[in-house]
Amino acid sequence: MSILDKSSKAYQRLASNLNRVLERALKKFAPPPKMGSLEWANTYRFMSPEQTARPGKYRDTPTPWIKYMLEAMDDPRVRKIVCLKSAQAAWTDGAWNNFLFRRIHLAPCPIVLLFPKEKTIRKYRDQKFDPS
Repeated sequence: MSILDKSSKAYQRLASNLNRVLERALKKFAPPPKMGSLEWANTYRFMSPEQTARPGKYRDTPTPWIKYMLEAMDDPRVRKIVCLKSAQAAWTDGAWNNFLFRRIHLAPCPIVLLFPKEKTIRKYRDQKFDPS
């Protein structure tokens, strides 16, 4: 009996393994899931102890206003967003980083992030973007 004999066990195992390999390979080419920044954050984001007093899986329940900011940021028709807010109101980690990280993960594109001084961008990078 030859491995080319379709009734052989070796052929059946080979065909089965090949099908599994092809299925796994084709999944890599599937388009990314369509989801907004809030859904992405609630699904994929984890907060470090350096970022928050509530480390672990991201939850939007402590900051319900973030939902509306993210909806505006995700809407391609919105060209400008102005937020009147207090300091430490979850803008950077709740709104901006969730939007930015979803774009990096699911819809990569060029993004320019401007800060008034180099010292400010370094602080953002070290404390908010990559705090661990």
